[in-house]
Amino acid sequence: MAVTVAFSVNGVASLHTQILERETFHDFYTLTPEKFNNKTNGITHRRFLLAANPGLASLLEEKIGDNFITDPVNGFKRF
Repeated sequence: MAVTVAFSVNGVASLHTQILERETFHDFYTLTPEKFNNKTNGITHRRFLLAANPGLASLLEEKIGDNFITDPVNGFKRF
C-alpha cells in the first residue's frame, strides 16, 4: 500500500532495487517506474565507529587491536 502513495521507493542498493522492480513490486513498477531508485547510504562500520561512536571504537581497539580499522574481518576472526 505504501508503494502506491509514496513519492519514491528506495531499494538502497542497486541489486535490491532490481529485485523490487522485477519481483516484489513488479506490478507497481510497471505502472510508475520513475518511483523506483536506489541511494546507497555509503557509510562504513569503520567510519561510524571512529566518528560517531569513539567509545565503542576504543573498546574494540583495546580488545582486538586497531587492525579492525584497515582490515576489519581479520580482527574478528578469533571471535
